[in-house]
Amino acid sequence: MVVEVDAKGIGEHGNKLSKFLCRDVFVINPDKVYWQEGDNIDVSTESFLVAKDLEILSENADKQKNSVSFHKNKTRLPHWLDLVLFKKFGAVYSPEYNRYEYNLDLNEQEVKVYLGTYFPRSYAEAFCVFDDLLSNHNYLNILNGKPQINILDYGCGTGGELIGLLVALSKYLNTTKEINVTVVDGNSNALNSLREIASELKSRTHHNISLACIEKTIETEEDLENMIGDSLYHFVLNSKMVCELISKKVIADNAYSKVADVLTSLMAEDGILYMLDVTTMDSNLRQFYPRLMNQELNEYLSNNKSFATLLPLACSSWYSCKEACFIQQTFCVSHSQKHNDESRVCYRLICRQNFKDKVFSENASLKDCKHIIYPTKFEQNDLSAFCAKSINGTNIIDTYNINK
Repeated sequence: MVVEVDAKGIGEHGNKLSKFLCRDVFVINPDKVYWQEGDNIDVSTESFLVAKDLEILSENADKQKNSVSFHKNKTRLPHWLDLVLFKKFGAVYSPEYNRYEYNLDLNEQEVKVYLGTYFPRSYAEAFCVFDDLLSNHNYLNILNGKPQINILDYGCGTGGELIGLLVALSKYLNTTKEINVTVVDGNSNALNSLREIASELKSRTHHNISLACIEKTIETEEDLENMIGDSLYHFVLNSKMVCELISKKVIADNAYSKVADVLTSLMAEDGILYMLDVTTMDSNLRQFYPRLMNQELNEYLSNNKSFATLLPLACSSWYSCKEACFIQQTFCVSHSQKHNDESRVCYRLICRQNFKDKVFSENASLKDCKHIIYPTKFEQNDLSAFCAKSINGTNIIDTYNINK
């Protein structure tokens, strides 16, 4: 038997319901959830799923799961970084979502909790994403040919995603590079921590890293548009910042597209924008952030043909899509205080269209595939695991595996 509940905003409490009921609770949309009671599901009661598709998924589930190659999603903090965070800084592992959904006003002690809990997660997310990207030989060859690499982290916080990227670059780029890093954030305590961590990294890499910190708070939309300098960057990072602009009503509407518009203008010809956010719901808009991100970025890119999605592959293939898909990726990081700590995020990589065509030539066969956009749902044989545009595809692929 399947129990379906319709109630405004109930999707936001799916995890709590799951713990309370001691069973999996599935979020269909922000206002609808369901779960299974008993041993068997009577598909005739599931008006929201197609019986034929359920049967196909059930019959082929094991075969499909074993044949899909997923992107990297697990890592461990480097030993030196673990020591810096938990010994030198006295970082504390203490998940507390409600307090850390907005981070500009963190005091010194709260920064320690952030460093012990959320910094490792951001590190793992970026390291895994760029570890995959840099393992692409075409892209790596282009990067290897550059004597200098410029990086911008806008809304850097303590810099977990930045350190993840720098460690990935150190892993793949054997020739010494001049790496110029510019970071922007409004919290001085966070910037101070980032300076010290970056200093520790400099002594452990063969690259020459320079760091410029800009303390700046975005209080209005005009502050966002008043960007820094004329430099162009090979990597532009924007991690878990747009949700704060939305929740604090700094940008009234279309926050993702407005941030993307500013940041893509700062990309070098072969630059990449890494835009990542949480997968919770905004309490004011009653919308999940992944849906907002996908809808707004799809519209932005359809109106700006010089830019394109690199990942996910589904969005790269159906570039005129207007869907507001719920995409969720899970990353795991282990360190001295926690084994396999999970974070659930949505993200997109954006580049210039001519760069995408040059390095990752469009593969027409991608449109013949069924794209997994929500691996957890795929494990549960749930149709919401797939991109709606690709539902009739044959071969099943992970839409975030650029080296499929």
